[in-house]
Amino acid sequence: MKTTSMLWLSTAIISLILAFAIGEIMMRGAALFLPDVKYLATAGIDPDQTEFESLDEYLATQNLIPHRPWRNHRSNSLGFYDTRFTTLKPEGRLRVMALGDSFIYGMAPYPKNVMTVTEKIVKDNCPEKDFELLNFGIPEAGVWDYRQLYQLAAPVYDPDIVVVHFFMGNDGPDLFYHSMDLPKPGFGLHSYFINYVKNAIKLLRGLDDQALKRVVERPREDRVSGEALAGGQALDPSFEFTDEHPALKGPTFTKEKFISISAGEMMRLYNSGEQAEKDWAPILAELETLRKSVEIHHARMIIIMYPSALQVYPAMLKNLFRQMITKDRYKNLGLEFRRFDPQLPNKMLSGYCKGAGIECFDVTPDLVRAGRELKKSLYISRDTHWNILGNQKAAKAEAGFLESVICQSSN
Repeated sequence: MKTTSMLWLSTAIISLILAFAIGEIMMRGAALFLPDVKYLATAGIDPDQTEFESLDEYLATQNLIPHRPWRNHRSNSLGFYDTRFTTLKPEGRLRVMALGDSFIYGMAPYPKNVMTVTEKIVKDNCPEKDFELLNFGIPEAGVWDYRQLYQLAAPVYDPDIVVVHFFMGNDGPDLFYHSMDLPKPGFGLHSYFINYVKNAIKLLRGLDDQALKRVVERPREDRVSGEALAGGQALDPSFEFTDEHPALKGPTFTKEKFISISAGEMMRLYNSGEQAEKDWAPILAELETLRKSVEIHHARMIIIMYPSALQVYPAMLKNLFRQMITKDRYKNLGLEFRRFDPQLPNKMLSGYCKGAGIECFDVTPDLVRAGRELKKSLYISRDTHWNILGNQKAAKAEAGFLESVICQSSN
């Protein structure tokens, strides 16, 4: 009897190991070809390495899929949401390299993306200038990625101006828990299968019902018939995204999940006194390393500040605080509303720029004014990203600043 039980137990264990191994192999294979599978299988995993030999090696670790259909347009051959990048820079051309996260990668369709619109406005207002803007935005990137990406891409693309788009919602440190998104090397052993299951459960719990339905059903504009491989090319020229499209109107997340996400952004605004400067020091050190790298290549670095919605809408900040202090996770932390300073990240970055002798531009005042005057939301409902209108207003503000730099630049 004991021998039979041991045999059954051994068989069950071996079967589980085999099932797990098969699942792991299938998941890693699917991640090579399916963007959504790769994202869920790798999101949240600490990187195995923090130094890379080539741009291709680095990009292979990111959630960038070459020729990916997104918002009815293709990404380019590197996976960036832009037209094709050419390595050879024509003589006399001013090349701008845009670094940033999902805000510049694009939640809006390519023609209405903040970087696409910015480039168009500058070109229209500086017709005599041979100028191009390369959008190197990577979803979920941070300052470490901006530095790493520049150091690997600069020898290939030779940009004259490097524009760092700093999202103040999460590129800076959490000033309450004293944490930040700088990489911590992992142990090298990760299960895509387990990570996929964990992230899929989070997704099911966190997405609004209608948003989840869109993910499962796949909108028709992301289905591809035939070949349309050029970056920035429309898959269906007859279809046009607007802010009334459910993907850009929202809501994206459930109320509870959005409170949690927004609370994470709010902690970036917590004024912890002298500790705030200590928390910011590693972030500013990364920016300084990037600045020195840009300087070595005889290029120019600029920082553009992108605000969190909490910095654009004061009422949203107050409402979030009232909701937070009723939740078990936050109500016993001793949080006081007066300790939150919506301008704290702006002040830290402005101080750095002044000390480093580089130009900074803050988009926040323009978006605050636009939100007040238009009486329309600039953000997707229950989402941290801009809708098309938000992209357009941010682009107009940024282009107005870049014109003063680019139109007068001598390459």
